[in-house]
Amino acid sequence: ETFDIVYTALGVLCWLPNLEAWACVVAKHLKPGGLLYIFDGHPVSHIFESVQTPESGQELKPMHPYFSNSEGIYHDGGGASYTGSEIVESPSYEWQHSMSDILNAIVNAGLKIESFNEFAVSGYRAFPQMSRHKDGWWRLDGAHGTIPFLFSIKATK
Repeated sequence: ETFDIVYTALGVLCWLPNLEAWACVVAKHLKPGGLLYIFDGHPVSHIFESVQTPESGQELKPMHPYFSNSEGIYHDGGGASYTGSEIVESPSYEWQHSMSDILNAIVNAGLKIESFNEFAVSGYRAFPQMSRHKDGWWRLDGAHGTIPFLFSIKATK
């Protein structure tokens, strides 16, 4: 079948080891003139962790690579889920994709990028230094307020 819209949202891309193959499947199933819309976590925000420092308390530090690793990032389980406080017992893999990986996969699949946006907000408290604002979004205040947490891409066939 073919579709008018393919919508990919929040936390999907990190589970895909091969974005080129994924984008080709999307392009294959879009009707001519069809729309791909992605709204997901920005890969820049995934390189940081909040660490305790004696000088300044909690501080964001780059702790993970920005660029892709085809082997993925292995998690052995036993940690808390980002969806709540429950403990995840099973091992899993995630893949870090740079923005160029994401954009090029879409372009190489034959889709035309119509818009690309970045947002300095998160839908959840990604770091202890974040505060929830009246609009419901979580933000880093002060100097770290310019880190992108979300992005959107609109592309057409």
